[in-house]
Amino acid sequence: MRGMPLRMRDLLGSFLHRIEAIARAWNERRKSSSARASQPGHRNTPSIPSPSDIDDLYASGIFVVGHARSGTTVLQMALNTSPDIFMFGEAYLHLHHAKPGFAAWYRAMHAQFKNPPGKDSYCPDFGAPDADGWATLGALRRRYRLVGDKLAFRHRSLGYDPTSSFKFLADHFLGSYFLCTLRNPNDVLWSNQTMFEPSAIDNYIVSYLECLSHELDIFFLFDRSVFVTYEDIEPQTFEVLGKWLGCDLGQAFSCYNEDRLASRHPAPIGADPALLQLAVTYYTRLRRLIDPSTLTCTSRFALDKLHRELAADVARLTEASCPVRSIADPQAQSAGPVRRLLPLCDKVGSLSAFMKKAWRLVWMMPSEMRPALRANRNDP
Repeated sequence: MRGMPLRMRDLLGSFLHRIEAIARAWNERRKSSSARASQPGHRNTPSIPSPSDIDDLYASGIFVVGHARSGTTVLQMALNTSPDIFMFGEAYLHLHHAKPGFAAWYRAMHAQFKNPPGKDSYCPDFGAPDADGWATLGALRRRYRLVGDKLAFRHRSLGYDPTSSFKFLADHFLGSYFLCTLRNPNDVLWSNQTMFEPSAIDNYIVSYLECLSHELDIFFLFDRSVFVTYEDIEPQTFEVLGKWLGCDLGQAFSCYNEDRLASRHPAPIGADPALLQLAVTYYTRLRRLIDPSTLTCTSRFALDKLHRELAADVARLTEASCPVRSIADPQAQSAGPVRRLLPLCDKVGSLSAFMKKAWRLVWMMPSEMRPALRANRNDP
């Protein structure tokens, strides 16, 4: 520092002095924290749970995943008949795993829905009322062989997020069991329309397709995953599942009403026919690839192809900034087949913005329409 101006040396010395003071304070704080942690009864709460906090939940979880009204609840009830299984009912652990007083919150949620106490609606706190979701799962795991949750998704606009759920499950439950539900979209959408009375049923068709894509993501990533088709459920289904899970499911099929299993519903009112047909097509293709007697896939090659096609279609459907509006309004019906197939946006910034959004969805159209559309694209 000899050649430095005096003022510069003073500033640099002051800066180095402050750095040393900060370093000393940090070391003292770290030593103090270590001393507290070594005291009896002290428990750290890490942001990422350690194996000791959640026992062996990595490979001991069980999850039912599907769209709302696709048979997730009755399958969860059936699995909960086993003395080896405890499953929550829509606790959505990816959102609430760190919530203090988790058990009390869960009980209050189901009490609000007027659900009577049961495995799917009541969680004991095991003498630790302030315990979070991880600690509660750990306590349950010490009493049951498999513990988990039922996840039923609807449209993203209602707060459902399959993407964050998928990441959470992949981070913490990669070795666990997953049962993905599959049901005819006409029945799923009719039931949603009857129960929730949505203003735009087409949003539910999009969420049905997105949930189907999410289930296929699970199937291809998680080794212990199967599809359970609602229409194909029979007593043998739970014999297969019982052997697979290593659990007693002798009473599981008694949760099902055979008349309801056989019943079919009409297409939902006001649904876009082309969008609904897209959902029916993917459901039919997927169902044909699942052997109901063994719950195994008959062709991984065909399933992988379906997975990629569905992911591409879902990306095109969900990338539009405006929600899909029902195409059943009079203006859309009288505008010809091409106009009917384009989702209508309530707010479009400009004609060019509308055209940009519209042409992104061209490939949603049936293949026989695409050549005519390309030929007429430059017409006045």
